[in-house]
Amino acid sequence: MVPSKLSLWYGILIGAAAFAGDQQITYSLVPHACSTGHFYVLYCATGIALLLALSGAAMGGRNLAVTRSASIDGGTRADRSRFMAILGIAASLGFATIILAMAVPRFMLSPCD
Repeated sequence: MVPSKLSLWYGILIGAAAFAGDQQITYSLVPHACSTGHFYVLYCATGIALLLALSGAAMGGRNLAVTRSASIDGGTRADRSRFMAILGIAASLGFATIILAMAVPRFMLSPCD
């Protein structure tokens, strides 16, 4: 059995999209957070982005389980799907790590300084 193309590409691309979205949303919300003192909106945006990135890793894990019988060396569709599933896990976990690393200053420093 081969996973759908959409689920394979979701696993690969959602981490990068979550990272970019987190950066755009948190930077646009800083003036609001500083004027009102509601910093939790920044934390919520980062939490949602982190969950999205981790959902890509989960989707990659599900796709990897579906393609257990395939190998990475071959040229069949199942083999390519297995490679894309592994790539999706790695990319999503990498971007989740970056999202966490970029969130540390938000928790330690004030965005208004």
